[in-house]
Amino acid sequence: MLKNLLSLSIVLMSTLCFAQQTPRELLHIDTAREGYKKWTKPKPVLRLGIGVEKSFYTEVGVAWHSYYYNDLGIAAHVKYLAIEYAPAILPVKDKNIFGIKAGYEVNPLAFALGIEAKYQTDGSANDFVITPKIGLGGAGLVQLYYGYNISFGGLPFQSIGHNKFSLVVNLNLKAFKKM
Repeated sequence: MLKNLLSLSIVLMSTLCFAQQTPRELLHIDTAREGYKKWTKPKPVLRLGIGVEKSFYTEVGVAWHSYYYNDLGIAAHVKYLAIEYAPAILPVKDKNIFGIKAGYEVNPLAFALGIEAKYQTDGSANDFVITPKIGLGGAGLVQLYYGYNISFGGLPFQSIGHNKFSLVVNLNLKAFKKM
């Protein structure tokens, strides 16, 4: 009986000792780091992307990346300008399509939302497109999106459709190191 009571009291005292640590200490969160419970200043970083509409496309641009984290997780937001290039599917019939776009994305935890506006042309026809996007991402650094192109010119290009899948990377190396 005495042995059982002694064992129980040792277990209870050890749990009290561990209970003295705060959640930040248990999770090893450095509260002095940049971005802890405060948005970082937007940092201009290289933005790279690949995707598929009816055909393959690439994008390159500059993004202004900012993030915030606390004990519950991380969030980020990104404003960007980029140039998009979609090579011709059939060079005999089609032309290369070039676009310039601007957008905004938010990335709370692993969820990603975005919207972009794009002007695209092949030299003879042009179109203006708004694309709302939804997907998965991590800290605004890497995102996988599904987007739906809303065309104001009736989708004049054979290689551009309504549905769009993309993978985007914002190369904020300082944020990559902190994550």
